[in-house]
Amino acid sequence: MNKFNEFDNIKTPDDWKTINFEQASLKNHYSIASHFVMIGICLVLIFSSFGIVYAYNEEFRSWLQEQFQGEKIEYIPQMQEDKMWELDGKFLVYYHEKNNLKIVDEVYVFIDGKFVKKEVMHKQGKYKLQDYSFDYVRYQDQIFTFNEKGFFAYSLHLMKDELIYFGSIDNNLCSLNMKTGEVLEITNDHDSVNFAISPNRKYILINKNDKYWTVYNTDKHTEKKINEMNPYAHNEEYDFFGEHNLITYDDDEETVIINLETLEAKSLNETCLYPAPSSFTVDFYDQQTTLHNHIDGKKIKINENLENYRYSIFQNRYIIFDSFLVKKIVFVDFKEQKYKVLEYFGKEEYLEYFIVDNQYLIINNTQDYYIMSFQNIFS
Repeated sequence: MNKFNEFDNIKTPDDWKTINFEQASLKNHYSIASHFVMIGICLVLIFSSFGIVYAYNEEFRSWLQEQFQGEKIEYIPQMQEDKMWELDGKFLVYYHEKNNLKIVDEVYVFIDGKFVKKEVMHKQGKYKLQDYSFDYVRYQDQIFTFNEKGFFAYSLHLMKDELIYFGSIDNNLCSLNMKTGEVLEITNDHDSVNFAISPNRKYILINKNDKYWTVYNTDKHTEKKINEMNPYAHNEEYDFFGEHNLITYDDDEETVIINLETLEAKSLNETCLYPAPSSFTVDFYDQQTTLHNHIDGKKIKINENLENYRYSIFQNRYIIFDSFLVKKIVFVDFKEQKYKVLEYFGKEEYLEYFIVDNQYLIINNTQDYYIMSFQNIFS
């Protein structure tokens, strides 16, 4: 896994998905979904400030002032124009390319509403006569590693206590205790790749080179096969849901919920909104849009016809609709059963969205980014 390659796939495409409720056309879902890159990313960042709208683009700043009258608006330091950058978790990474490789120059961490440059640390050691080393930036229980060499190939961002979970050069899942230096091989099949860790650090998904998936329980130290998960599922085609659940698609292209504790799977018998996995279907009638959650049966009615809007889905909870032609952004928090219609006056036709710690919305137009608190949006 290459953390930068993953972010190569989040650029908003020209043919960004427009809602089509003739969902019978979703056959061959996995091949179709591969053409539609995940429109949004859930970033788990931590903010301590509330009630502030951030922006540094003057045109967008004016729009925010009109949308959120009376709120304080502050500038965010501008991106470095002479370097490329990626948002990776809560880390802002500046890099340059050399011989088709991405060389990290600086790493910033989002702390208290701002990106703060952090000192790069270095770690090295030896495991079974194999050297390893990497550079890293750590903030609380999250870590960004780069310049990996030797046995240590790549890591997961979320740590469990002092443990980093990483992929080895010989395709195994391993752990490294950052305090003691102890390395443990969790798998030894040399066939374990494409890991994903749950927000509660309890489950790690492991792909067995497109043969099947397993789940490793970090509390019980057990690995079990997941029968109901497509072995070719891309990163954007599954997501952790609740404390123990995984939401994805089954072989019939219908949404399925898998309990990672019991491995019981429940099909919703519906082809729901995609490409990000969800339990939602949507209906239009006159000037209303109705979202239906097929897990609990709840619905929310939106007093706008969003049939020709594009959409993004996050955490099977937030849905963001937008239309450059209609000049509107509609932000829905399904769990809280509320939505907000924002008039959009920007010139950018394609936007990327990020949900931040269930408290903030980041809008990115590939050049600038703007951060709005949920408190402001729904006030």
